[in-house]
Amino acid sequence: MRTVSQLSTLLSEYIKPGGTPTFISRLNQVLDRLYQMGDWKELQAEFEADVSAGYIVLPPDYESILGARVQDMPVPVHSTSYEYQDRGPGYLERPVGGVYGLIDKGWVSLLSDLPEDGLDNLTFTLVRGAFQSGDNITVLYTTTEHGEVLSSNNLTSGTTLTITPQSNITDIGAISFSSLPARVVASSEDVDGNDIIYAILPPGDGAARYHRYEVPQVPESTEEEWVLHVLCKRAFHPLAGNDDLVYLDNIHALKHGLLAVLAEDESDLDRAQVHWELAKKTLSEGLHEARGGAVGYPQVHVWGRGISALAGYY
Repeated sequence: MRTVSQLSTLLSEYIKPGGTPTFISRLNQVLDRLYQMGDWKELQAEFEADVSAGYIVLPPDYESILGARVQDMPVPVHSTSYEYQDRGPGYLERPVGGVYGLIDKGWVSLLSDLPEDGLDNLTFTLVRGAFQSGDNITVLYTTTEHGEVLSSNNLTSGTTLTITPQSNITDIGAISFSSLPARVVASSEDVDGNDIIYAILPPGDGAARYHRYEVPQVPESTEEEWVLHVLCKRAFHPLAGNDDLVYLDNIHALKHGLLAVLAEDESDLDRAQVHWELAKKTLSEGLHEARGGAVGYPQVHVWGRGISALAGYY
């Protein structure tokens, strides 16, 4: 894994000399495209989480789940439409068997569900440095007695921002931000004094957006610990500084990506397409090499489309 500075030393000759785009801006254009092309070995990461609440929301570092184990048992990962398929299982009432796997619930604005009685405050903490003029955090939330509230906060100094509503917050519709110098963590204490994290905001501009999955194997209101192990694909976040790490640092793929962007600037789309295809081929070869002797195999999903047509044969 290399830094932006190290890659600049190796690849800066592949951007237009004297051009206004910086190496970082060009590299961001290339990485954004390459991330979308596949689940490359450099973008795969594992972690585990307690899912006794019946769901998991991926931190902003991760885009999606590629594979999962619940209580050490492998389970499939299903799409958002799984419970709506005409030959599917329908609504799954917890708990269900492991064969049903995880269910993709799309994108949400919070990492954790709010408590039933809501929040009496929400604190945003900058993990490094201090806020400066131009930084902003805006929160759209709903309260128990005062309806929907839009709180826009321009920050000029300090390391924390605390939102204290007139009545408890029962829903947070959106969190947007601009010019943040580093990561910001939004949290609040629960009734037991535990700090619950509701959002992690990356540096720069954007909005809180996290991928949520339901884990229907977990019983309602369980006190048992349920552990989920997942293999995830990393999410792309624009690089900001020379010391930022670049996970997808395949030199040959990045070189072709930079040449593709240069060709697009010159309206030579045919040449650009050749370079993009070469970049993808290079990454595919790296993925194949990383697999070694591991070979994939077909899987039959119990509630897959067309399963009823096969039932008569057994």
